[in-house]
Amino acid sequence: MPILLKIQPSKNPNKKYAALFRMPENKFKTVLFGDPKAEDYLQHKDLIRRDRYLKRHEKDLKTNDPLRPGYLSYYISWSGFKQEGKPTRNKSKLIKMYNFKFFKK
Repeated sequence: MPILLKIQPSKNPNKKYAALFRMPENKFKTVLFGDPKAEDYLQHKDLIRRDRYLKRHEKDLKTNDPLRPGYLSYYISWSGFKQEGKPTRNKSKLIKMYNFKFFKK
């Protein structure tokens, strides 16, 4: 079962973030996601923009594959989890929420 280990800035100039997953048999996979030219919720903190993005990109979740860039953008960059109060922008907390939602046993 995969586990999301960390999110860091991408070394690829065409992507904003790199997500590092530990895969079964201790193999690793890096998934690049996000547009480096565009702001996301972690940067601008605008709830209205966030809600518009999430509505527009619900279609990205139809793949049912949490290792896809669309999933990572939706849940990490745009804090797409159902949350009480103001959505979190804390990357460590988002990583824990992502692992719990998609990779719990």
